[in-house]
Amino acid sequence: INISVRRLGGSYGAKLSRNNLVSCACAVAAYVLNCPARFVMTIESMMLTMGKRSAAKHEYEIGVDANGIIQYLEQKLWHNAGATLNESIGCQCLNQTFSCYNNSTWSSVTYDVITDIPSNTFMQGS
Repeated sequence: INISVRRLGGSYGAKLSRNNLVSCACAVAAYVLNCPARFVMTIESMMLTMGKRSAAKHEYEIGVDANGIIQYLEQKLWHNAGATLNESIGCQCLNQTFSCYNNSTWSSVTYDVITDIPSNTFMQGS
């Protein structure tokens, strides 16, 4: 099955995961009003209800040529996953990076570390 979806903006990365709260509220509003509904949250309310960026540690060595083109990259990423390993944030970060750079000379390792704090969700910086 091939599906094409128009790029969706907004939601500070929360539509990747933890979208149940907004999805259910929109579905109920659309049903009750019998028309399409749109749900808008401030970044502050989104952070309070759905989490924040995870703490991370990134060690790397990178080499670039005179034109700024990456020649090699060796990196290790540690992400604090919180108490539950709901989402592999490290893999997601690598996948997004790999989609826009030639990574044939890269060596990358990610670690999702389980700790005793509440789990977080993705958030895109701007």
